[in-house]
Amino acid sequence: MKPVYINDIGFIANLGIDPLSAWEKALSGESTFTQLEGYPVARVEHSAFAEFAPDYKPYRKLDRSTQLALFASQQLSRLKKDQSTLIAIGSSRGATETWEKAYENYTDSGASHLLDSPTTTAGQLASNVGAYLQMNSHVDIDQSITCASGLRAVADACAWLNAGFVSQAIAGGAEAPITPFTLSQMKALKIVGGEGEWPCRALDPNLNTNTMVLGEGSVLLHLSTEASEDAARIVGVGFGTETGMSATGLSPDGQCLQSSMKMACKIAGWDKPDAIIAHAPGTIKGDRSEIAGIHTLFGEDIPVTSSKYLTGHCFGSSGPVSIWMAIQMMKNNRWMRPDWAPQHEPETLNRIIVNAVGFGANAVSLAIEYNSAR
Repeated sequence: MKPVYINDIGFIANLGIDPLSAWEKALSGESTFTQLEGYPVARVEHSAFAEFAPDYKPYRKLDRSTQLALFASQQLSRLKKDQSTLIAIGSSRGATETWEKAYENYTDSGASHLLDSPTTTAGQLASNVGAYLQMNSHVDIDQSITCASGLRAVADACAWLNAGFVSQAIAGGAEAPITPFTLSQMKALKIVGGEGEWPCRALDPNLNTNTMVLGEGSVLLHLSTEASEDAARIVGVGFGTETGMSATGLSPDGQCLQSSMKMACKIAGWDKPDAIIAHAPGTIKGDRSEIAGIHTLFGEDIPVTSSKYLTGHCFGSSGPVSIWMAIQMMKNNRWMRPDWAPQHEPETLNRIIVNAVGFGANAVSLAIEYNSAR
């Protein structure tokens, strides 16, 4: 495949309201986790987002996930509004907060509001971003393929760009799942937990309880096949699935992730990456399955980290969050990992695999490169 260049990043999550402020917060070692119903969460609580009131008439009626996407999209300053553009945004839960409120109102009153349908339809993310940015010619795709949704949107954008269907793409994820009903679902699955300053113990080899933490946010990328100065590039894309019938679909040795990582490396022309940003949500079975797959392919000394100890699990947006982390680490030549993770340090940081996987064993891996005269 032709390299796809990441020309710009829009970012909002618990860590910050743009890529650089979030990186600085990550380096500071300050925890930003709060509580909901006695469980830790990674909520967006920045005044800049609370005060965000664009001159866009539908804004106040939109779901929080869409509002997060609009906030991230305004940071993409290199977009060319007269070029044909794909807008592909992934979300696992979609407009869940709006759905929950609408259904509660319906059960109470027996009636729905006028905007319940347009604000909860799956297409409202990409279409509203295109309208808000006043893009002249855009194709909109919202997709939901569990927690791999955002990374899958980026992978699909790479395919569209390589096929020449569009000149540029806005791709990534948006998720706002910190709601009572979503938390109740995670509690029923017995996968949320954690305590202390850093509750999500992703990649802890001694993990004996599930510590997944709900997070929220949006990360959007401006992509094209035209090289831009100082841009990281996606050079390989991989997919994998499994046929198992377990609750998650994941095998103990992470076969779907082995397939996706192997495919991404083959397309990139790599024997192995310098490091891997794992999906690793801080659950016993999920983390162990992925690590087993990584060790099978690349050996036990491969450096592995996860973004979720910093941001919690942003579901469909978690893969794009990991892309942000990969780019920041490569550009700053700084390896970030939780203190409790195995202490394997990369010799170089020019090639990183980013993984995402979700229920149904839908795995996606991206091979991302960055080289500069350091």
